[in-house]
Amino acid sequence: MVSYSEALEVSLFAAVVLSVCGYYALVPKVRRIKTSLVARAFGGVWGGSIFFFFVAIALGAPMFAKFYETMVFSLMMATFVVLPVFLVFGLDFNALWKIYITGKTTIKIEDFIRYTGLGSLVGAWIGVAAIPLDWNQPWQEWPVSVFAGGWVGYLVGVILHTTAAIRA
Repeated sequence: MVSYSEALEVSLFAAVVLSVCGYYALVPKVRRIKTSLVARAFGGVWGGSIFFFFVAIALGAPMFAKFYETMVFSLMMATFVVLPVFLVFGLDFNALWKIYITGKTTIKIEDFIRYTGLGSLVGAWIGVAAIPLDWNQPWQEWPVSVFAGGWVGYLVGVILHTTAAIRA
């Protein structure tokens, strides 16, 4: 039987592969990126994961008892939210601000990044709702339902952006 920690690791690996390969295939600009920029983008992901780690701790995630699981969750969120911006625009924090805070997107890839990033954040937030329920199920442990919510939110963001792009 596969443990939840192993499943989280596989899910994180899939998220990284999905992001890197997906943006490489979809965005011509990413194909011209130098290796050093990709290395800096992954450095930005580590910075983003530290940010998400402290946000998760501030919102009640176990700090010491489930440190590893919280860190893997933070890496997944940084992969969904931060990595696409850095892969497309380089290590540009103004692009993060423009896409997520002001919402003033000018090109379709910015819309896609915004939909998927916000979808994963909202999905993870909704996934937290299952944790305090008194069902004593293994999938209610931290961060299994939050991880699943982040993935579902990402996929909902893809569907919403695709639907909006078809209508436009």
